[in-house]
Amino acid sequence: MIDKLKTIGITELILGEIIILILFWLSDEFLALLLSIMVTAISFGVLIISLIAEKIEKSKVSKKYFITIFLLGFTPIAVGAIFYFVNQGISFE
Repeated sequence: MIDKLKTIGITELILGEIIILILFWLSDEFLALLLSIMVTAISFGVLIISLIAEKIEKSKVSKKYFITIFLLGFTPIAVGAIFYFVNQGISFE
C-alpha cells in the first residue's frame, strides 16, 4: 500500500483532490467553502515557509515538490470559482 502511494504522480493527486472537492461542493456548499479555504491557506502557508527555508539554505528538494504544493493550494480556488459561476453565487441554505 505504501509503495503505491509513493508512485502517485502530480496528475493523480490533483485529480483526486478535484473529485473530493466536487463531491463536497455538490453535497454541502458551506462545508466545501470552509474546506477549500483551509486547504488553500495551509498549502500556501507550507509553500511560503518552504520557499523561505530554501532561500536560506539550499536543500535537495526537487522543483516538483514546490509545483505540487502550489497546485494543491490552487485547485480548491479553481473548483470553488467554477461552482460559484455555475451556481450563480453561493447559497448556504
